[in-house]
Amino acid sequence: MSTHSIRTTNITKLFDMNVAPTKIQVAAGHSDIRTTNGYCHSENEQVMGIELDGDPQPRSERGIRGIVNALYTFWYSFTPTS
Repeated sequence: MSTHSIRTTNITKLFDMNVAPTKIQVAAGHSDIRTTNGYCHSENEQVMGIELDGDPQPRSERGIRGIVNALYTFWYSFTPTS
């Protein structure tokens, strides 16, 4: 598994609530975004689960679409760290 760091100059917001992504974990068939408030897990281009620290409520459909769009739209804005 490789770890990538976000070039923060290329992306500053991920969710409507202004949660900033901090890194993404990439492995075969799935990705995990770490944000300032929790994690988003995507597998085979489908969001499998979103967990925000201190906020167990499910994300709205709009929020989930935004996460998926951000994950793939900004895929090439990530810089390998290892």
